[in-house]
Amino acid sequence: MCCPLCSCRDQTREIFNNILGALSKQASPGEVQIWVTRMRDAGIRPDTWACNILLKSMLQAGEWSSAATLLSGMTSEHASTMTAAAAAVIHRHWHLLATDPAKKAS
Repeated sequence: MCCPLCSCRDQTREIFNNILGALSKQASPGEVQIWVTRMRDAGIRPDTWACNILLKSMLQAGEWSSAATLLSGMTSEHASTMTAAAAAVIHRHWHLLATDPAKKAS
């Protein structure tokens, strides 16, 4: 089921990914999650990029346990493409925590 304005599902996925990318710069993780749910409801399986946007918003908001749960699901759903991305995200945020104790979750 494609968007009536688009000719194919890939274009619709790109539209959702663009919305997610814009939201990640100003919206809460909950608002980003709403759009990921809308993506699924439209019959479009969120790809690795969409999941990474949600993960990034959770980490930036300090929602560590939500991010860990999402990352666990991502690695099982997108196992072949997630290994390097997950390692990079985890390394970056552990480095931030090590250099700025104020960012540690309570």
